[in-house]
Formats: sequence, structure tokens, C-alpha cells
Amino acid sequence: MSDEIEQPEIEVPETEVPETEPDAPAVEQPPAGKSVFLARITVLIAIVALALGVACVVLQVRKPGSDGLDATRASALSSAKTRVPEMLTYTYKTIDTDIARATAQVTGPFKDQYSTLLSTRVKPGAVSGKVSTKATAVEAGVMSASKTKVDVLVFLDLTTTSGTTSTPQVNGSRVRVTMKKVNGTWLVSALEPV
Repeated sequence: MSDEIEQPEIEVPETEVPETEPDAPAVEQPPAGKSVFLARITVLIAIVALALGVACVVLQVRKPGSDGLDATRASALSSAKTRVPEMLTYTYKTIDTDIARATAQVTGPFKDQYSTLLSTRVKPGAVSGKVSTKATAVEAGVMSASKTKVDVLVFLDLTTTSGTTSTPQVNGSRVRVTMKKVNGTWLVSALEPV
């Protein structure tokens, strides 16, 4: 007997490697230039996204009203909604009192101009036509503001009656009003139809 142990022969079946179909698209790696380009685009998109995020944070911090003028806006707006109707409301029966009340609402050079307009144009027309006008502030909003000057857009309804018509006429109107703070009080320093 020999010391050798006989090993049985093991048959290993051949494995077949599947062939690729000629019609199947081959997966190709992008050329080195394209992958660099894609990497740069990805970095650029990330930078833009970061910049937009920073811009959103800055805008949120500097939102309107963060300038310390909230109380100024509210006070001037409230005054405009009261004073403008007082300026534009009159009746032919009490025109002199109405003119005095209207001119008390205004300040600066505009006060003289407005008083002259009321006395020379509005009063004669109101008396001869028996005209009465009631102004009502429907809505108003601040257009711009500083500590001593606020521009307000006021939407009005003007109800007018006269000696020639029995039915009141209602017309809408818009005026841009500049409010100026004088001795702690907001007065009208300009009024312009829009």
C-alpha cells in the first residue's frame, strides 16, 4: 500500500458567461470633462441655494415695520381717515363753519391754497346750487413714511345732494394725502386726487 491517498476526480461543470446582446445599450462613463462640468454645476446650485437662504433670512429680519415707524404709520393713517372727510364735507347752509373746520385740518402753504379754493370756488357753487357733500373714508393705506411725514392713499365715498336733484349721488374718489406732524398732531400738508 502506498501512503498516497487517491483523490477522486471531481468534475466541475463549465459555467457559461452570458453574452451581451448586441442591441443592449452599453453603460458608459461620462468623459472626464463632463463629470467635472457636472460637479461644477452641482456646486453652483448649492451656492445659489445658500445665497437664497441667506437672502430670505435677511428679508425676514428687515421686513416692513422693523424700522420703528409702526406707531407713526398707524397714527398718521388714523388721522388721515378722520381729517380728509372733515376737509371734504360741507353743506350750503353752514358753508362758513364747514370751511373753518376744513382749514383746521391742513397745514403749511397748502392751508392758504385750500382756504382760497374753498372760499372762491366751492362756497359760491355750494350756495348757488344748494349743494351738500358728505365724504366718508372707505379705506386707506400708508404709501411711505418717515418720522415727520407720511403719504397715505385714501379711498372715499362722496354723497352729494343739490337743489336740482332729489336723489343723492354717490361717487367714489381716491386722494393721495401727505400728512405732516406739527406740534405732535398729524395734519394734511398736501392733497391730490389720484
